[in-house]
Amino acid sequence: EYFVSDNAKLLTTAQEVNNAITAMHHVAKVKVIGLDAEWNVTLNRHGYPTNTGNVALIQISYLDASDNIVTLLIRTHKMKKLPHALETLLTRDTFKIVGVNVSADLIKIGKDFEIDSILKVAQKDRPNVINLGPFARARDVVSTGTVSLQHLSERVLQKRLDKSKETRLSDWDQTELSEKQRKYAALDSIVSLKIFIEVDKMPDLTR
Repeated sequence: EYFVSDNAKLLTTAQEVNNAITAMHHVAKVKVIGLDAEWNVTLNRHGYPTNTGNVALIQISYLDASDNIVTLLIRTHKMKKLPHALETLLTRDTFKIVGVNVSADLIKIGKDFEIDSILKVAQKDRPNVINLGPFARARDVVSTGTVSLQHLSERVLQKRLDKSKETRLSDWDQTELSEKQRKYAALDSIVSLKIFIEVDKMPDLTR
């Protein structure tokens, strides 16, 4: 299967997270991470979200020294505060942070874990935070900057991404994540990273 990284690591403790992110700083080949987050959403009978839980999972993908994609699946559903290394990663500009609507994900993480430094800065004004829709639009890959990961995957990677509603709206707080949930979550950050790497090779037509 093209997308699934064998290197997806499920991390549940602060110590595991800090160790994995410290290791990432040493072996990341390119200073870019694909980022996504999952949380529980309750829909009303008309299918509109009525309330959202706190961020339950943060997914980070990066390239290691051998060009393999490594994915960290960080379970945050029981955390009141993010592990120090993760908070530092999200608030500093050491890495480019890429994803579809990744600014909104960062704001949600900032609110849920009371990280003031994320909330004080408009995420779209951080040069290292790259929302893939506008990024692809500036290179004429898509006709509008408001575009889904699924659409970008088809346009850029020629791969169809399975975004089943059933998994997206599943219980991200449950004790053990299912194989389906882990795969779904890992794909979001893996595909974001792959799209960025491909689109970044194209000329920015707005320059």
